[in-house]
Amino acid sequence: MFFSIDKYRFGLGQSPVTLPTPAEVGGDFSALVNPSTGTPIPIFVPIAWASSPSLIPSGCVVPSTGPGSPGTQWTGNKIPTSCFSANSKALLGLIPKPTVPFSTPGSERLNFSPSYVPVQTDKDWMFNIDHNLTTKQALHFLYWRQYHYLPAGWTTSTLNNQTWNYEPAYGLEPRYSYAISPSLVMTAGVLWVHQNNDFYQTAPPPPSGSFNATQPGPYGGSFLPGINFGGGPWEPISWGTGGWQYSINHKYGISIMNNWLWQHGKHTINFGVDIRKTWQRDYECQQCAGNFSFDSETTADPNEPTTFGTSPGTNTGNGFASFLLGNADSANRQFAGDTRLSNTYVAPYFQDDTKITPKFTLNWGARWDLAFPFTNDNKYNQLSFFDASVPNTSAISTKTGQPLLGGMTELGTTSSKCTLCVGWSHMDMIWTHFSPRAGFTYQLTPKTVVLGGLSWYWLDTGAFEYGVNKTAVNYGNNLLGTVGFDALPNQVPGYGQWDGNPLVAPSAPPLTPGFLDTQFPHQMVRHVKQGYDELFTVGIQRELPWNMFLSVSGVHTHDLHLPSAVNPTNALNYSFVQNTCTQGPSEVFYQQCVLGQAWTSAAAQTLYQSAGFGQTTIAPGGCPAGSPFSGFSGGPYYAPYANFGCDYGGNGLALRGFLPFPMFRGIRNNFETNGADKYNALQMSFQKRTGSGLTFLVSYTLSRYLSNTNSGFSTFNTKGLNPANQAAEWSVGNSDQTHVLTMAGSYELPLGPGGKFLNKGGTLMRNVAGGWKLSMVNWYWSGTPFNITSCNGTFNCTPLAYTPQGNPPNFVSAGGFDVNWSAANYHPCTSMPCAAGTFAAFNPNKFTFPGAWTIGNAAPLYNDLRFPPYFDEDMSLSKKFFFGERYSGELGIEFFNVFNRMLPGACVDTNVGDSNFGLNTQPGVPCQGNGPRVGQASFKLNF
Repeated sequence: MFFSIDKYRFGLGQSPVTLPTPAEVGGDFSALVNPSTGTPIPIFVPIAWASSPSLIPSGCVVPSTGPGSPGTQWTGNKIPTSCFSANSKALLGLIPKPTVPFSTPGSERLNFSPSYVPVQTDKDWMFNIDHNLTTKQALHFLYWRQYHYLPAGWTTSTLNNQTWNYEPAYGLEPRYSYAISPSLVMTAGVLWVHQNNDFYQTAPPPPSGSFNATQPGPYGGSFLPGINFGGGPWEPISWGTGGWQYSINHKYGISIMNNWLWQHGKHTINFGVDIRKTWQRDYECQQCAGNFSFDSETTADPNEPTTFGTSPGTNTGNGFASFLLGNADSANRQFAGDTRLSNTYVAPYFQDDTKITPKFTLNWGARWDLAFPFTNDNKYNQLSFFDASVPNTSAISTKTGQPLLGGMTELGTTSSKCTLCVGWSHMDMIWTHFSPRAGFTYQLTPKTVVLGGLSWYWLDTGAFEYGVNKTAVNYGNNLLGTVGFDALPNQVPGYGQWDGNPLVAPSAPPLTPGFLDTQFPHQMVRHVKQGYDELFTVGIQRELPWNMFLSVSGVHTHDLHLPSAVNPTNALNYSFVQNTCTQGPSEVFYQQCVLGQAWTSAAAQTLYQSAGFGQTTIAPGGCPAGSPFSGFSGGPYYAPYANFGCDYGGNGLALRGFLPFPMFRGIRNNFETNGADKYNALQMSFQKRTGSGLTFLVSYTLSRYLSNTNSGFSTFNTKGLNPANQAAEWSVGNSDQTHVLTMAGSYELPLGPGGKFLNKGGTLMRNVAGGWKLSMVNWYWSGTPFNITSCNGTFNCTPLAYTPQGNPPNFVSAGGFDVNWSAANYHPCTSMPCAAGTFAAFNPNKFTFPGAWTIGNAAPLYNDLRFPPYFDEDMSLSKKFFFGERYSGELGIEFFNVFNRMLPGACVDTNVGDSNFGLNTQPGVPCQGNGPRVGQASFKLNF
């Protein structure tokens, strides 16, 4: 029997954050400057107040013309407290005062060092029992438990922006073996695993009676919504937890294995079956508290000079100033459901190791991978999704008078209770997934072996896998209710004044094909290709003197049908964009093309007419109930469908009318498996196993990884720009590391009884001098490639409107990348051209702006454009103590990053057109991407 327990506590020191200064909390922005340039940031009376007086806070009086009127700068760059929003004013007293002295203009960045130190606690324990029932039968039993508690955030007040994580888990594994005969052994076992991964908001509620920005959550309680500041060159840290109220994610799994080992002549045969079953309970209320965004554009200079299509707010205005006025640029809220999913995997297999000759062994076998599609508790859950073949009765075509295709449906068989269900309750099962494999070993000499092999095996993807596709969140929450308010053009806050205008609790909509119109649905299809891997390897192993061992091998893998996003469903046709919009860098604003203008404009109406759209007229009050722009009326207008204006309003962009499914925005198919990758590597290892108390392993890999996808989580894939040119996504992979060198070793000091030195004496000398061991683990890895984008002036960072990938820049063939991370870290260049003695992290002249409606010709990633390499040395010293035959102890002292190496972090602006492109975005602030030197001590008692 063996038992162990491990307790761990770790104080998580918080990095500095940016808070408003006391002057700014009082509305005084006279000292606010751009931290990068030192130029003042003027704050303007919102221009939108001229046409929308409802945006003006109660008690605020502004003249209609002259100084202090809408569109002019606040006198002295100071907002009168009489113009503060009541909701905003209720939170100002909770803002801590900066702890870093305000010495020079711009120094308010990272001006608060949190005193709150969240303490992570872990407790793990386990025991196992091995018991021989008879001379032929044995029983093994393992049980383990884990408790993980992790609070987080920069403060314990209402403004905290992090949740805390509670993650208990346990596992149980009984295993039985029976030697039926000397040549036949049966082994059977069961493994049960349960893990919770829960997050909760623990910050105190906002002040009672003085803050009413949101209605209560789905199960009561008052929570601060996410309050986010953005747009300007200086913005404070966001408050609230980004809408999180709680997140419950419970995962269960059982694995049953039965293996038969039969030795017959030259054959050693294993055959059996591997059965797995998983369940998930997912209840992620990540947007239940709601989110408000306050943007600098609201309080910016309407006449602000802009470049590369930047809107007002890039150099003037401030998100916190917009917050003081209560003018929210956008807002969103979504309730969540308790979704329960499961899947099943069954794989019978056969493997034979055949001794062809004393020197040559052939291994061959096959596996039948039966990955059954995930199942949904249709009585409990409602998984709704976009189906391209569903007639959308909310979008009647002006061309045909018939519903446009493309609408929402629900997983399940059609019945009287669900007349709009898709007609099937799970995706197609594929029965033909066989996985052959073969390999060989050949002994060239008594100390040299050549080996190789090839295999084909199926991956946990496709219709089987629901976890990495976030099925519960993306498909299970739609029918619980969603509300959203987008930012509007021309500096008009899309949500408006939040005083007396709480973000409503969304109501559960009925299932109709158009209930999610104008939103971002997720797609599901019935037949999904499952990913598979092809593996080829060949190598040589050589035993060397002094118990050393050398291994060299070549490896090639090719994966197909991986999760990806390279085929976006609702992207504009690029040929149409090229024929409609001016191509090239002269088109610096997406509004310059008719596609980026209001669909009601004369130019857009002409384009709509030429496209064959019919006309529609909306009478006052004629929009369907619940329309996002229910107050829209007018006409006749050319439009793709009758209620287009009710869905997008009069200022909706013309481009939406030419989307494949104009009633929706971005559509993501989480079960798309068009991804692929290739990996080629030379792998070497040099090992000393035993002898003289010294063991070590040195391994080196020289590799190249290519791919057109960048995440196993389909939701998080960001490659996918032009569905008509998917080949452009193929490049070096985002996780490629050319060189990987790892060294690990330990040395038992030859001291004490049994050693070479100080070997006299008994237990006392053994406890004083003996039992010392020095260990190390060192890593030296190449950096991974990073992506360059060109988003300025481009709608949604892409010429095709709704794709996961940002627009690449144009690539300049002349000159090198000139990557210089060391100089960028210690002598960062903060403006171009770089001053003497300072350097940029890379050559920004390698990339140029392609145009707002032109897809750049640069590759997604380049082999020579990488983050800095990763160097790390960890060392430990341990001492054993002996208290008898059955009891011992071990004291350990460990140091991580023992040489305190500095790894520059990802703090360089990689967006072409930004004033800081290629430069350090945190001048004067350490840009460290790894942890500093850390030491810890531990003591273990073994019995």
